[in-house]
Amino acid sequence: MKTENSYKVSVLVLGFSAITVQIIFLREFLTVFNGNELVIGVILANWMLLTGLGSFLGKFSEKIKNSAAAVITIHLLMGLLPFIIVFLIKYLKNIIFPPGSMIGLIQVLYGSFIVMAPFCIISGFLFSLLCSIVSKHFKTNKISYIYALEAVGSITGGLLFNLILIYFFSVFQSLIILLFINFIISLIICFLSKLKITGYIFIILACSLAFLCIYYDFDRITAEFLFQTKNIVVNKDTPYGNLVITKTEEQINFFEDGILLFSSGSPQQNEEDIHYALIQRTKYENVLLISGGITGTLKEIQKYKPACIDYIEINPWLLYYAGKYAGFMPDSNVNLIT
Repeated sequence: MKTENSYKVSVLVLGFSAITVQIIFLREFLTVFNGNELVIGVILANWMLLTGLGSFLGKFSEKIKNSAAAVITIHLLMGLLPFIIVFLIKYLKNIIFPPGSMIGLIQVLYGSFIVMAPFCIISGFLFSLLCSIVSKHFKTNKISYIYALEAVGSITGGLLFNLILIYFFSVFQSLIILLFINFIISLIICFLSKLKITGYIFIILACSLAFLCIYYDFDRITAEFLFQTKNIVVNKDTPYGNLVITKTEEQINFFEDGILLFSSGSPQQNEEDIHYALIQRTKYENVLLISGGITGTLKEIQKYKPACIDYIEINPWLLYYAGKYAGFMPDSNVNLIT
């Protein structure tokens, strides 16, 4: 590979890494902050502000004497920082904020700003640096070309994450894949720039990290930070959010993105949810239940002997694990819709 082509690949990796990390950060912040669309808006605003700041600082990249070493270092950081940041997001949540408290928008604003700053600034800086390097190689302005390459990398990263990674890999497994992609482009630039010793250090570091990730289940470790007093039965990242099922004595609790959906063993709550509504009428043919049927509300509806119950859940993984761990078995007149 020619040196200038390695920098083009670096641009693709930059776009791929930035969009993948952005999606992972959004999902993790939603879980930790019990968030909604408003929280997403705050986080994206911080992301654009910080990345823009990094791109602005990139104008000083002209003063860097060894640009290859700078690109290598930033790719190393872009691989390592997301892993560290996601770990800290979950570890620090119950240390900084009292367990069970609602986290306000101001805390979301400064919390996400501080946590995302290192990654966003260096990724923005790398974009400007690569624009400068590639333009010098071709002796013409290549900013629009670099922007297009970065966009291709972003599209590829978004598609790969949403169609493959989220279905088959956990958060930390996805971050490890991202780390190795950044390590590979760093190695290529190392050897093309005749920085072989640095390349060997990268290989040793990559092998060490791979061993750590095989030996430790970081997804379970970090989930235990968030659910400190509960026995975690399931911790699953789904396309619809992070699903955690815990067990307290004989009670099964279902959490999605850190928010309690429902618990088993609550007959009084099930009765209140159903009977206040259904005693309004004397006869029922069809009933629509939107979510919450796993823990006993369906049984309460059956007391009215409807012909058909349409039960809707957005997340099919929720129904799967409810059947496996909470004994959820709908009657023949229940039509499950996901």
